[in-house]
Amino acid sequence: MASSHRKSQSWRSSSAICPDKARRSFDRDVELPGLIGVWPSELRTESLGATARIVALLRRAIRSERQRGRAGHWTYDLNRHLALAEALRAEQARLREAIKAENKALSSVFQ
Repeated sequence: MASSHRKSQSWRSSSAICPDKARRSFDRDVELPGLIGVWPSELRTESLGATARIVALLRRAIRSERQRGRAGHWTYDLNRHLALAEALRAEQARLREAIKAENKALSSVFQ
């Protein structure tokens, strides 16, 4: 009886569920092309507009994934959803830092 109970609880060891395994570093160059289909040359661009475009693509992708999940569609992937959420948080932080740096550069020019 105990062995069948262990088998039914095996889903708990998934990296999507365990916070320790899910907390890994985000590698922009490796993960973004697979998630939203951007070219590596687009990732090398450090402009504010390019980062804003990537954030917009991630928002659209996570919205679509969320809709698939709510609808119970067979193509919904929890791991993709988590990866999109992680990528979106990382890119939003990157965009905030880029905006701060640009504002700082502009304020030093006008002083």
